[in-house]
Amino acid sequence: MRHADLVARLSVDEKISLVSGEGYWHTRGIERLGIPALHLTDGPHGVRRLADTSKSSDFAGVLPATAFPTASLLAASFDPDLAYEEGRALGEEGRSLGVDLLLGPGVNIKRSPLCGRNFEYFSEDPLLSSAMGAAWIKGLQSTGTGASLKHFAVNNQERNRMSIDAIVDPRALREIYLAGFEDAVKEGRPATVMAAYNRVNGDYCCESEFLLGKLLRDEWGYEGLVVSDWGATDDRLRGLLAGCDLEMPDGGLGRSRQLRSALESGRLDGSILDRAVDRVVDLALRLADKQGISAHEGGVAGEFAAAHHDLARRIALESMVLLKNEGGILPLASGTPVALVGELARSPRYQGAGSSSINPTRLESLLDALKEAAIPFDFEPAYSLDQDRRDPSMEASALALAARTGASGGTIIYCVGLPPIFESEGFDREHLDLPANQLALFEGLEKACPRLVVVWSGGSPVSTNWIHHARAFLAAYLGGQAGGPALRDLLFGRANPAGKLAESWPLRIEDTPAYGNFSGPGTRVLYKEGIFVGYRWYASSGRPVRFPFGFGLSYTDFVYRDPILEKRVIAAGESVHLSFEVANVGPRGGKEIAQVYLAFPESGIERPAISLAGFRKVELSPGESARLDLVIGPRELRYWDVDEERFLVESGPVVVRVGPSSADLPLEALLHVEGGSAPSRSRPLLAFDGHPSSMSEADFALRYGSAPPPALPRLPFSLASTLGDLAEDSAPLRLIAKIIVAVQTKGSGAKKGEANHRMMEKMVGEMPIGRFEAMSGDRVGPGFLSALVDLGNRHPLRALLGFLGLKRRPPKS
Repeated sequence: MRHADLVARLSVDEKISLVSGEGYWHTRGIERLGIPALHLTDGPHGVRRLADTSKSSDFAGVLPATAFPTASLLAASFDPDLAYEEGRALGEEGRSLGVDLLLGPGVNIKRSPLCGRNFEYFSEDPLLSSAMGAAWIKGLQSTGTGASLKHFAVNNQERNRMSIDAIVDPRALREIYLAGFEDAVKEGRPATVMAAYNRVNGDYCCESEFLLGKLLRDEWGYEGLVVSDWGATDDRLRGLLAGCDLEMPDGGLGRSRQLRSALESGRLDGSILDRAVDRVVDLALRLADKQGISAHEGGVAGEFAAAHHDLARRIALESMVLLKNEGGILPLASGTPVALVGELARSPRYQGAGSSSINPTRLESLLDALKEAAIPFDFEPAYSLDQDRRDPSMEASALALAARTGASGGTIIYCVGLPPIFESEGFDREHLDLPANQLALFEGLEKACPRLVVVWSGGSPVSTNWIHHARAFLAAYLGGQAGGPALRDLLFGRANPAGKLAESWPLRIEDTPAYGNFSGPGTRVLYKEGIFVGYRWYASSGRPVRFPFGFGLSYTDFVYRDPILEKRVIAAGESVHLSFEVANVGPRGGKEIAQVYLAFPESGIERPAISLAGFRKVELSPGESARLDLVIGPRELRYWDVDEERFLVESGPVVVRVGPSSADLPLEALLHVEGGSAPSRSRPLLAFDGHPSSMSEADFALRYGSAPPPALPRLPFSLASTLGDLAEDSAPLRLIAKIIVAVQTKGSGAKKGEANHRMMEKMVGEMPIGRFEAMSGDRVGPGFLSALVDLGNRHPLRALLGFLGLKRRPPKS
């Protein structure tokens, strides 16, 4: 232990208090021993500091801070240096606001485009996710602000996120879902790792000895603190034994009594508690040194506001992705008549909804940016953002404007996207489509004005069945508070698009690998697609996509040539240098993101057709070329051997492929690995026949290695049942649940009809009953919660005794 002397001076009650938060946003301090309390707050795209930190969540009382582009856009830069800059800026703002620990980054894999929280995650690829996440962590922590790497692990959906059991086979778990965390932990060295809400292969993440002990501590050598997600703790004793050091928020009196009883009975060894306390103390002493730092209670101070707004604009500029540019319609020439159509041009979707909602220091829309640059334009809103119902009057005005613009040879910039109510933390999307009131206008706008440019905003791909109506398509994702000026500069050629997709854009939801196994129903979800996530699935199955992973256009042209491997043959465990040349053969300067993929044509195990092994970003003037170099080593060549339970490198040929996207790889070089493994075929190769959704549970068990953990029975109800489950079968419980949801939602400050309001309703309705004691700050006691369960199980007398506060045996959880 680092602070054994200090820990030894603590009383048992003080020790127990330290492994639980104080309120919602602070750790506990022990003043007599100089142990400070820490201030924690949400991120990861801005510092979400509440003016009143005694509140659990207050969407109306957030101090101003810079709203940076979300991870879904930042990842499209393929630029870890840019991620470092964003992290550093967030750390500076955190320190200026008196925040010690920012809850981010999120490096969960984008398993399905329907996940409501995809905007907060980087990519469908673990190598890109970890590179961006590690750089972000380093930038943040260079300021003395701590990071909290989340959500560990396999947190890939919002529906029933507090109880769902993600059943994942060993190779997919190691090679896809844990790989991003592994490198972010080893390279970024985050101050904390946040254990997720969900279960993985039967165990809650906060109670998983495999995740928190064997993997994180023993294999990866992590020495920091593990904190629960807010309200993720089911059994505090099990969590502490597994290695979850700090429960957030305040676990309440029930948790304290549980730990004291466990100590007295011997079920909890004092050394285990001391270990967790030592980590909490170490974190507090390291992060709370605010010497020379003054907190600004009114929000981010002017010293940062202007500079960070400019940084937010630059990140958006470097990351937005040009996906179509028919006939070179972009960039728009100076003097071209322009009309903006779409409410999103005036009211931008610049951030995600939920716990990462930021109160920006300023907000510039595309409409604002055109005004600022004195670019003449006309505008019609065309649709409403608070619903998807069509408005004939608004549509008629938009089409009339399009006709006038078309008659003058002008261009329509049609701004579309996902309103917050369609996409948020707390719930998953139901389909890939844009809102109906936006879809309705494509055909009419094109007929009236053939020069139609579409700008899309959102956190995750949408169906693009309308793409043939557009001459150009620019994906802005969620561009932060300065997204408007970035869009203007790209559309009018003040800057050259450089972003590339960090995720595949499917043609249909039915084509996605998780279709049929996302996001339920029930209490478990089978990851039948295994390692075939994102582009790995599309490249291996031959299924077409609308836009492939790594794709993005520029206003100039690049060519690739002359790949050279330092060696043609390497031993397993060795690395090899690859170099190749990229040349700008177009008319203007630009940046290119070169990508390197590996293929294993004679592998004895299931492998995807390609997997990302590295990338390089280079800026080139017209006529300029550069030779790029990267290293391919065991990390890129490895696979998880399910029999030996470790990573191995396989002997045999490896095809190294290089190009501008996963679907365009013009360069190849052949590498041969010697002295590696020859995978046994003790487990059968599971060739795809159709789609993973058609895989039987028996075949899935072969991949999984055994029969997967069964789904939890819905009945009888227990403290692990959700409020929504109980309300389904009982009119009185429906009324009680409605009241609880209303009270919790009202307290958040979210307005009815907003995404944050819907998020709160979903979160409360899907929360396991046993979590309400901690999440309510002890306002709801265990007797009341047990009585709810008894009422659901048709035990009215026992329920009445519970409501009256009489002692009785609580139901099992």
